[in-house]
Amino acid sequence: MNLIGENESNKFQELAALLSAIDDGEPTRETYARLNELLSGDPETCEFYLDYMELTAHLDQEFGGVLPVGIGDDERPEVVLARTTHMILQKHKRVAATILHNRWWMGAAASIMLSASVTGWMLFAKSRSGDTTTAGPAGAGGVDSGVAVLTRTLDADFGERGMRPEAGDLLDRGEIRLDYGVAQIEFYNGARVMLEAPARLELLGQDECFLRKGRLRSVVPPQSGNLFVHTPAITVKGAGSEFGIFITPSGTTEIHNFEGRVRVSAVNAPASRSSVDDPVLPGLGVVVSSDGDLGPLAADPKSFLSWVDIVETSRANARRRYRDWRSEVAEVRTDPRVIGFYSFEDAPSGSRVLTDETESGGAHDGAIVGCQWTTGRWTGKGALEFKRPSDRVRVQLDRRARSISWMAWVRLDSMDGQPNALVHTEGGGAGAPQWLLNGEGKLQLAIHTGVGPKDWASYVSPVVFDKERPGKWRQLVTVYDADEHFVIHYADGQEISRHPIAAETELVLGALQLGNCGRAETVGDNATRHLNGRMDELVLFNEALGEGEIRSFYEKGKPEA
Repeated sequence: MNLIGENESNKFQELAALLSAIDDGEPTRETYARLNELLSGDPETCEFYLDYMELTAHLDQEFGGVLPVGIGDDERPEVVLARTTHMILQKHKRVAATILHNRWWMGAAASIMLSASVTGWMLFAKSRSGDTTTAGPAGAGGVDSGVAVLTRTLDADFGERGMRPEAGDLLDRGEIRLDYGVAQIEFYNGARVMLEAPARLELLGQDECFLRKGRLRSVVPPQSGNLFVHTPAITVKGAGSEFGIFITPSGTTEIHNFEGRVRVSAVNAPASRSSVDDPVLPGLGVVVSSDGDLGPLAADPKSFLSWVDIVETSRANARRRYRDWRSEVAEVRTDPRVIGFYSFEDAPSGSRVLTDETESGGAHDGAIVGCQWTTGRWTGKGALEFKRPSDRVRVQLDRRARSISWMAWVRLDSMDGQPNALVHTEGGGAGAPQWLLNGEGKLQLAIHTGVGPKDWASYVSPVVFDKERPGKWRQLVTVYDADEHFVIHYADGQEISRHPIAAETELVLGALQLGNCGRAETVGDNATRHLNGRMDELVLFNEALGEGEIRSFYEKGKPEA
């Protein structure tokens, strides 16, 4: 008996084609819009989505990008896609009608839709080798060694110096120390948890963790299977459920079952999975004393932050930061050190002028060529989108300086191994600086030091943008400090590298192009190219900024994760 009709099969074929386009790095806005439309409110397509991404992840891990036996190098992509879809359809079953009437589905649908977002997409994407602070290094051959993704933070402080995980970062096995704030984590099996500080959570696998301290709330969709949360006193197994766990300062452990199936066992070790057989009914809970005694408890959802709480608080914080940033703009406009200030704000609809907001103004406005206005790092904030080789902004600055600081907010949409120009000086004569992200995602300042075409001094930072994690706004700053004889690169308010100046040169800023190089000139060994992403704000100072001031600009201007 065929459980899947022709219309449904076509729906799954279309869904598979959309997922394939995204997986191959060729999505469009229409792709994501149609994907959300297909997934919205349809549990069958959501299940298919999860199966598809799980299969592609397994194939990539097993074969390392090599085509499996039976698929030739000349096989047409649509044939391979059809075979993959057919494999999933053989496994795919109609979701039980009871799920549609279960109010729990609202949480599951929200989790799946979040996974379909640009950030959540990384949960299932092929081998991620992110350069993060809490994630372990990618395995040999670029295989993803993570078990979860950090999807949202709220005023989070991870305690240990040098550890600054951010939304979108992969998380490997190991302990997460959260001293302040909130962190939302999505496991690779689709379960998600919200961790409230102060807390210590050890990630043990794609469906397992150990809560040593703090408060945790979890949603485990039916598609995720099980989530095992161990504590020093008890093990909790959640499946198709929502529950909370709180380890109190006195050492007692509380388990609150808000919805679905939750089972517990009063044991101390993860190896005790097989003994998890005591159910906790929805609306009830269990309290375990420091001596191991169990007692009944009424579940209290209000004692834990809700998923709505973290979203609404994040939005409120973002609105506050936006207001604070607009206040800061007034000070920057009147700063005598600023020789060019482009906030990308308050442009009339359809404007083709990028306004210089320094007191001189006017003469240093930019002419927008090809770029389109779009949303910046806050909702309602303006930015320019650079997509094509022709996109650029032309500015006539005509300034000279011994020291200069470049500061911009930039988001890359993708990385194809080609450099992304930020600020390019036309002509390339002696003293002309070029500021860019090279093909490896490293921040680079190149300065022409003589008359020959190869007379360039180049200063390159460590990796700033990982090709596996595009779509994130970052504050980039490069300082040319003639007094201290250093070039210093910063990312998100932190110094990431410093380099002795090879040959001190007066810097000349004449005709500039923002987000483009104008032609395939070479800077050192790299051919500059157009920016593939967005620029939100650009400030040029004729002075070397210090780390404290740069950090202040970042804190006042950063978007909420």
